[in-house]
Amino acid sequence: MTSTSTTQSETASMPSSSFSLHFFSSTLNIKLDKENFLVWENQILATIYGLQFFHFLDGIPLPPKFLTQIAKESSIINPAYVHHQQQDNLIVAWLLGSMSPPMLTKMVGLCTSTAIWQKLAFHLHRSS
Repeated sequence: MTSTSTTQSETASMPSSSFSLHFFSSTLNIKLDKENFLVWENQILATIYGLQFFHFLDGIPLPPKFLTQIAKESSIINPAYVHHQQQDNLIVAWLLGSMSPPMLTKMVGLCTSTAIWQKLAFHLHRSS
């Protein structure tokens, strides 16, 4: 075995080259507060739909974490799961970065874009 070869386990734990992470390089013009939800939401949804990421906000089921379930020690991490987690974390960071400090305090403890979106919808949609 050469030094450049990888095992099946190592290969399966690396994101596939068919996956590409989308970074949110543009900032939004406004920060979300309790007065501007509809304008903020319009900007957010334009980007989310443009990148075809609405499934992150919808809460569709995650890809399975493991490709195999033989034994905990030998289970192979699913690259689709890793990619989903990476992309969701970027969306979470982007959403949180678009909020004013008072809104951020309401998001403490929420770790997924789905959880953030559901909390916003519950608290702000009904007051808009």
